[in-house]
Amino acid sequence: MKKNLGVVQAVYPMPVLMVAAYDENGKVNVMNAAWGMICNEDRIALFIDEEHKTTQNLLKTKAFTVALADKEHMDVADFFGIATGNKMNDKFERTGYTAVKSEFVNAPIIDEFPRCHGM
Repeated sequence: MKKNLGVVQAVYPMPVLMVAAYDENGKVNVMNAAWGMICNEDRIALFIDEEHKTTQNLLKTKAFTVALADKEHMDVADFFGIATGNKMNDKFERTGYTAVKSEFVNAPIIDEFPRCHGM
């Protein structure tokens, strides 16, 4: 059955983008970005505020990864969207998740998320 969404500011369903970057000391930061899209064959546009710790880090390192959250990991994806690395120094560590360095860019890949892209 079709459902008319009316006039909205987005296309649904939108994936939840998990943006990850290292800080200057190699510490993992991850944020939940609700607004992002493909803008070229090898580019993604993220609409994120400069105030986010992860944004500050990716601007410094010029590298990040984007993972797609799935239903199985919704609780942690939600936590990454609510908690701020600016006030919580151990935000990533609190989740118990693990990360490895991307083979393509100087940014972390979160092991638990099933799909990831290095940018």
